[in-house]
Amino acid sequence: MIGCDESNTEFQNIYNNILQDPNSYDDVSIDLEVHEITISLSSTKNICKIGYQSQHSNSTIPYTIEIFDNTNNQIVYSGSHLFSQLNTSYVTLNSPITLNANNSYSIRRIQNIISTDLSDLLGRYVFVNDLSNPGTTNILPATSGFLTIESSSSYSIGSTSNNQYLDSLVYIDIVFEN
Repeated sequence: MIGCDESNTEFQNIYNNILQDPNSYDDVSIDLEVHEITISLSSTKNICKIGYQSQHSNSTIPYTIEIFDNTNNQIVYSGSHLFSQLNTSYVTLNSPITLNANNSYSIRRIQNIISTDLSDLLGRYVFVNDLSNPGTTNILPATSGFLTIESSSSYSIGSTSNNQYLDSLVYIDIVFEN
């Protein structure tokens, strides 16, 4: 029987390994509409759930979750979902999304509401800040099992700048069938 267990995912392993660094910080910040991780897999796998924690002041406003195949330049999934404000919650995809080995994919959390409250755009992330040498600690790429997180980014919708970060990682959990 195929399972879809949201405990101890490869993403969580990477995130928690970064938190082992004494200079790491688990924070809620980054007030931009799009939060994104770019990943690759060493073997073909199916995504069955996506996990995120809402930072909204209004729990009825959904986020768009998008999976983009960078290798083939196409959207392979886009859906509107509500997430808990209290902790990371998971949405089950209507049907699993197959990600092929060695392709590059971007997983995006998009918040495109018009709001004057920047806290509606906030998201969780981890970063490492070596105060003796600021801005030089790269935590990405990072690998756990079959998953490699190549980079993390955040940007405004319509922006021509997509800042690829290697020193921080936004929290968008990906659950694969096992």
